[in-house]
Amino acid sequence: MKRVLIIVFCLYCTNLLGQSTFTKKYNAELDLKVDNDAFYLINEEDQYYSSGIFAAYRKMYGPETRLFKFFNRNEKISRINHAYHFFHLMYTPWDIKYSDVRILDRPYAGAFGLGKSITFFTTNNWVVDSKIDFGILGPATKTAELQIWWHDKFDMKVPRGWEHQINNTPYINLTSQISKSFSIDHWLDVVYESDIEIGTIFNNIQQGGIVRIGQPKTLANSGYRHGLLGIEKNPEEIDPIEWYFFWGISREFVIYNSTIQGNFIGEDSPYTESAEQWVTRRKTGIVLHWQTVDFGLIFNYNTNETTKSNDHRFIRIRLAKRI
Repeated sequence: MKRVLIIVFCLYCTNLLGQSTFTKKYNAELDLKVDNDAFYLINEEDQYYSSGIFAAYRKMYGPETRLFKFFNRNEKISRINHAYHFFHLMYTPWDIKYSDVRILDRPYAGAFGLGKSITFFTTNNWVVDSKIDFGILGPATKTAELQIWWHDKFDMKVPRGWEHQINNTPYINLTSQISKSFSIDHWLDVVYESDIEIGTIFNNIQQGGIVRIGQPKTLANSGYRHGLLGIEKNPEEIDPIEWYFFWGISREFVIYNSTIQGNFIGEDSPYTESAEQWVTRRKTGIVLHWQTVDFGLIFNYNTNETTKSNDHRFIRIRLAKRI
C-alpha cells in the first residue's frame, strides 16, 4: 500500500509540473495498462490469465477534420478519438510445475499484436468504441521462452508445460463496445456497458454495469472512457480532480475461445480444453484523473473459464499521461 501511495503522490506532482499559466487543451494521450495475478503478492505462481500488457497512443479528431465532419452530419457527435495499440497476453494452467495433460486444466497460450481503435462520443452521452487487432497466437510469439527466462532469472518456479501451448494461428479480432452513464447524484452514477467480440481468437457477447462513487463525471468528460482529450481548461481555475471508487459486474456468453479450445486456423494444437459457456466477471477499485495524468488500481475476479479450472483473480494497474 505504501508503494501505491507513493505512485499516486508522484503522479500528482507530475500533474502540477505539467500545468502552465495559459489555457491548455490536450489532444493526445499515452496510456499503459498492466494486468498480473502476481500483484496480489500472495500468489506464488502464474495462473490462468497470468499477464497482460496494453499500451496505446491516443489522439483526437478535431471538428475541422474530414472524418469528424463525415460522421457528424446529423450533429450528434461531440468528439472522436482514435488510438494505436500494442498488446501482449499470456495464459497458463493452474500449476506451472506440471507438464502432464492429465493434471493440467487449460492450455498454455501466448499472443501479441497491434491494433487500431476509434471512439465516438455522442451529444446524448453515449460512447461507442470499435477496435481491430492483428497479431499472432502461438509459439512464434516466444512467450514460453520469455516466461522461462523471467522465472529462472528471479529464482521462481520454472514452467514445464509449454509444449502443450496453442499452436500458431493469426490473431484477428474485432471488438465493439457501447456505454452510457446514468447520473443518480453528483457523487454517484451507474455506467451500462455492452460488448461484442468476433474473430480468430475470442468470440463472445458481454453485458454489464458499473457503479461509481466519488466525483464521477459524464462519460464524455471523464477519463474512464478517455474523454478528457480536447477539453479546454484553465489551470488558474481550481478544477477538482475526478476520482471515484467503483464496483462492476458483467456476464459473458462465450461462443469460442481459441486460447482454450484451440486454433481453427493452422495446425491443430496438441492439447485443448472445453470452455465454460458463461463467465461472470467482477471488478472493483479506485481511479483518479487529473488534468494530465490518470492512475487506476483495479481488482478483478473471474469465475472459471474452463470446465476443469477454478476461479481467478488479478490486478490491473493503469497509468496515462496527456500531452
